[in-house]
Amino acid sequence: MIEKMSVYLVLCLLLAYPARLCVLARRQGRSAQRVALAMSCVVLWFFMAMRAQTVGVDTKYYVCIYQQFPQISWKELFTAQLYPTPRRTWELDLEPGYRLLNKLLSIYLPAPQWITVANSALIIALLYRWLRRESPNAMLSIWLYLTLGVYQTEMNVARNAIAILLGYTAFHWIKERKLAPYFLQILMAISFHKSAVVFLPLYWLVNRRWKYRHVLYCTMAACILGAAYPVVAGRVANLLPYALAKYFTKSNSRMESIAVGAFYALLVAFVLYKMTPEECKRLESKEPQGLFLTMATLSLYGLNLGLASAARMAALFGPYLIVLLPRMLEYINCPRRRAATIQWLAVAAGLQYVLRLLINNIGGTMPYQFFWAA
Repeated sequence: MIEKMSVYLVLCLLLAYPARLCVLARRQGRSAQRVALAMSCVVLWFFMAMRAQTVGVDTKYYVCIYQQFPQISWKELFTAQLYPTPRRTWELDLEPGYRLLNKLLSIYLPAPQWITVANSALIIALLYRWLRRESPNAMLSIWLYLTLGVYQTEMNVARNAIAILLGYTAFHWIKERKLAPYFLQILMAISFHKSAVVFLPLYWLVNRRWKYRHVLYCTMAACILGAAYPVVAGRVANLLPYALAKYFTKSNSRMESIAVGAFYALLVAFVLYKMTPEECKRLESKEPQGLFLTMATLSLYGLNLGLASAARMAALFGPYLIVLLPRMLEYINCPRRRAATIQWLAVAAGLQYVLRLLINNIGGTMPYQFFWAA
């Protein structure tokens, strides 16, 4: 098992150098965060882009579809049927933005590995832009991005990852109260994955005045509803046609996503525990986006007790935690208390990551293999 996870442990060690660079620069009264973030993103891109088709459940499907685009004319680009397996036993309907990306790449770069390289480059570029703009501690965000499993999950669901990061990088338009550019960027995200449509109503929701007791109440209510859902759904389904009932009663028997949601809640609770009441009040007034997205994430994980599709929705909002936690830490006024909290947070995330690698193959990304060794 150690051999399977060795590449990801090496990746953790490689991130230690830019982190150390930040520490040394801070001691000299300088900032090396931008350089360290760029170095970390290059490392993450390399391992994401150079993976074999066997790394990530969906990688081989993207590659198979990419090989079909040279034979698709521009006239049929947005309507042609696409088959994710060589046997063509089933179809996958890709969104227009992602179809256009595949077509443009396939004209000049026909080798199948290029779609993996391009997906990875777009994901990491959006990540860099987002963290550079929003995270006060980019290296902590990078560490959480890796150890909370977001990095490996995005190896598996490239279109979804691109759409989510396009949504996050559009949040600054909400703060600036600019509706048109926000909607345009979200429409771009939808052109890569339909699930990004949930970002549209956030323009009116995330800047409302939210409090952490709202997060607690909504999460508790969602857990109760999730636990009761199978019983309620079974009774309601008797009133529906079979075609609808089979989806309505579908439940989730896996506990992995619930454990992930519980760990997210534990991290947020730990940082809040380390804050004074005055610091918590400042946080409530200054971070409405983070509070709302935390509430949405934890509530959806709670609903996942009985509703399988809730976990997929939670995955849209969950990655925001890699920016929220560093932003929360900035409200801790005492430097020693803040530093100690960061250390405990990093250690807890790291230990959780190793444990998760030992018991779970995140998105089918282990064992890792480079494409030239496949």
